[in-house]
Amino acid sequence: MVLRPDILERVRRDFAGQDFVAAVALLEAHSNAGQDRLMRCVVHLSSGALDKLAHYLQVAGTDERDVVFWAEYEGDRHVRDFSRSFQDA
Repeated sequence: MVLRPDILERVRRDFAGQDFVAAVALLEAHSNAGQDRLMRCVVHLSSGALDKLAHYLQVAGTDERDVVFWAEYEGDRHVRDFSRSFQDA
C-alpha cells in the first residue's frame, strides 16, 4: 500500500536516514486500505524510534483500539483526531 502524503512526510521528519527507509517498509508491510488513522496513531506514538514503531504495529495487530486510545486521548479526554491528516489533527 502507498502511504498517504501526510504520513510519509511525518515519517520523513521523525525518522532520519536509513531509519526512514526502514520505517516506511515497516508501515507498508503492516498497512491495509482504510487504515490511515491507525498508521497516523502508530507514527505519532513511535516518536521517531524504530523499536517503538515495530512495537505499536504489533499491538495494533492485536487490538487497534488500544493504539488509537493511546494516541488520541489524554486520560479520558479526546485531544487529537488522527482520522484527519497530521496537518489537521
